[in-house]
Amino acid sequence: GEPDEKDSPGDESGNNWVRVRPLSSSGDAAFERMNPSFLEFDPFEDSGPAPSPLRKGNFDLLVNLATKESIKRVLASGGSDGGSDSREEKEGTGVGLSSASIGFLRSFHEDRAEYYFGGKSKQYHMADEFLEQLITTPPQMATVRKRIGGDIPVLIEPVAIAEVILKERERVAKEWKEVASASP
Repeated sequence: GEPDEKDSPGDESGNNWVRVRPLSSSGDAAFERMNPSFLEFDPFEDSGPAPSPLRKGNFDLLVNLATKESIKRVLASGGSDGGSDSREEKEGTGVGLSSASIGFLRSFHEDRAEYYFGGKSKQYHMADEFLEQLITTPPQMATVRKRIGGDIPVLIEPVAIAEVILKERERVAKEWKEVASASP
């Protein structure tokens, strides 16, 4: 039979775009963020002194610094000469990005570093905002010049770059935890 009018795309004005529901339940967020409510209240209220009002700010500062350090380490890795990002990590660094992706991250970071990590914004969760902006950037094609074989096209995937940054941030946090544990 004939398709139902409600099932056919478009509208009377000839518009063929169809609205789809958001992917996440929280509206238009690109990824689910952790709930930092544990920083604001003590579930064992009678167990001693209340948490410091500075706890949330200190935690956010620590996340921002760990993210900044992880981006610095990823950029310092230089990337591989391969045309695409690999899921394999470079020995010791945890980074498996191509030089084209490293170049993209360098440019992306330089354009936004002052706002997200330079103290221009006085808001919480700026590291998450930076990563969300990176994740929502569409993939791009770039050309890499090879000595032999000429130019080759490569795909730059911002989601893969964000994944590498998050893995490196986890390494940074573990290193800093060890340093803090060893401190008197």
